[in-house]
Amino acid sequence: MTIKMPKPALGLLIFTLAITFTVLACNNKKGGDKETKDDTATMKPADPAPMDTSNMDTASTRPVKTPD
Repeated sequence: MTIKMPKPALGLLIFTLAITFTVLACNNKKGGDKETKDDTATMKPADPAPMDTSNMDTASTRPVKTPD
C-alpha cells in the first residue's frame, strides 16, 4: 500500500527533517569544552543595611532629593 503525496509537500517534509537533524547535531554538547564553576570567586557581596528612616521627621534630617 503506497501513500500518494504531492511532490512539493514531500520536498518540504524532507527539507524540514534535514534542517531539524542538522540543528540537533550542531547543538549537541556531549563532548567539547568543559565549563567549571568556581563558586568561591563569584560570591556576591552582602547588601548594605537599609538606612534607618524612623526619626526623619524634622527638616534637618530628611534626605535630600536630587534631580537626576
